[in-house]
Amino acid sequence: EMSVSRHAKVAVHKVHVHDEIYSAEELLLHPDWFPEIAEGSVVALDLAREEEAPSSSAASSLPSPSPASSSPLSEATTFGEESLVLRAKFVASTENSKRVVVSLLKRVAEARGVTPWSSASVRSIESPEVAALAEFVEFSFKDQFISRADIWRFKGDIIGETVYVGKTFDIGGMRATARRVLGSESRPVASGLLVKRTKVIFRSRSTRIFWLVQMSSEMWEPTGGDDDESLYVERFVDGFAGPLLARWKELDVNHSLSVVLFARLEGATAARGAPSMDDDDDDDDDPAARRNT
Repeated sequence: EMSVSRHAKVAVHKVHVHDEIYSAEELLLHPDWFPEIAEGSVVALDLAREEEAPSSSAASSLPSPSPASSSPLSEATTFGEESLVLRAKFVASTENSKRVVVSLLKRVAEARGVTPWSSASVRSIESPEVAALAEFVEFSFKDQFISRADIWRFKGDIIGETVYVGKTFDIGGMRATARRVLGSESRPVASGLLVKRTKVIFRSRSTRIFWLVQMSSEMWEPTGGDDDESLYVERFVDGFAGPLLARWKELDVNHSLSVVLFARLEGATAARGAPSMDDDDDDDDDPAARRNT
């Protein structure tokens, strides 16, 4: 369904949401409604503001497509920070697809908070390598070991792909999710186009961390509180390690923490079965010899 906004001259359509059984493409467009958009080109999906949304009467019927009704955004409109950058694919012309003008893959809609039958406009992007550039992307991964070679191959395979915050790439057995996207001039954007000069950083959400804690005799003493009879070592575990693990749970990370408690003990050498200094009278006056024993 479509209506034309009087203020921005935008063709506003209802967004259908499809699953991967119907199609694995992220964005499907009906070719009759978008004659100015080439299949495979980079487009921007902009959710319409409330005043631009079609009325219930306009949404109840589907008018015949025409170049005038599918006019793009005006030239004064710029690429927005909340625009969803995707590659357009055409839906096959069948009886069931006649009412599908714009369709978004379910996992894309869920990641970006797009509900079924939301109002949105679609427009092509001229020079997407510049206008829709993703200058910086931060990826995260967990529960897998990633080598430098894997990262190098991953960075090469994603060139030319569109990315949005929350999108997961599965390439060569490596799964990584985009957590942050910056556009030109380092401004935060919802999505963009990955090119050769895109700076990519990876953050692991599954690391192995070791704490080496040197113990002392005081660590086994009570803290001395009025209502607290815990030991200092218990205070360390409950008051420091506990909140840290809770914080990791909130961040949905899967780190492994190992706490190693160690101490140095000093005792008489004779008690450990070492040879006595009385066994060699010649070394009694030699300090170096006594140290060697």
